Amino acid sequence: MTIGGQNIKGSPFSFVASRNYSNLNRSNRFINVNGCPRGVAFSSNHHWVATDTTNHCVYIFNEQDQMVGKIGNRGTGQFNGPRGVSFDDDKILYITDGDNSRVQKFDLTGHYILQFGRLGSNDKELNGPVGITAHHNKVYIADRRNHRISVYQTDGTYCFSFGSYGNGSGQFQYPWDVAATPDNTVLVADSEGHCIQLFQLDGTFIHKFGTFGSDKGQMNFPSSIAVDPNGFILVTEFNNHRVSIFNKNCDYIHSFGSYGTGSNQFENPCGIAISPNGSVYISDRGNKRIAIY
Repeated sequence: MTIGGQNIKGSPFSFVASRNYSNLNRSNRFINVNGCPRGVAFSSNHHWVATDTTNHCVYIFNEQDQMVGKIGNRGTGQFNGPRGVSFDDDKILYITDGDNSRVQKFDLTGHYILQFGRLGSNDKELNGPVGITAHHNKVYIADRRNHRISVYQTDGTYCFSFGSYGNGSGQFQYPWDVAATPDNTVLVADSEGHCIQLFQLDGTFIHKFGTFGSDKGQMNFPSSIAVDPNGFILVTEFNNHRVSIFNKNCDYIHSFGSYGTGSNQFENPCGIAISPNGSVYISDRGNKRIAIY
């Protein structure tokens, strides 16, 4: 059995424990950010990071949620509007430097390693990248203004891209985030298509779910995605000011949150991550805080 990333001995059977997401109704605490928090991501050693587009930096926190470092500001090798963030299996950090239309790579101490991508619409080019996920030695990037997902190797070598502008299967209207599931499915938050689209690792379209609206299972500007080890899908909805939860079969389970400043309220949530111990961290952009459930 695996709980919070730890193997528990004593049973001949193996399974991964998961939270009951249907009872997430109240944050147990907040971390205030004097800026505009966006992306959130956890490393395998429980350290985590959050991007801040107002202050053009990335905050580093330890497993006690204490800030222990900061990466960047404006300038060369730094940031202009950092948004998405992801760790690979080696605890290396990838950050979409949105307004510079590139990705930068750092270690957890904040040491700069490399950058890749440049402004444009051709291969190897990006335009306003937002969400990012590192998976199986590749990096999948929500290339927002190019309406596609761009894929690179972790050393910055361009691989391929998939998607184009439109509302058909495999097309996007400003993709805002990308995530990968334990069974190697790529999920894309199609923000103005108001749906989540599923793909194979090579970009082959599988399925999509969600329609525009505020009823159960509907979406209004899905802005970020997190997937737990059992395949449960958590989606922040920027304009519905809530989080919606689906199982691995894409069936709606539960949603929580509404507009406001209270303990179960958000203003334009736009980042979400699940910690190794199962806690859910939500970037509550308008309220300038990270909410922890």
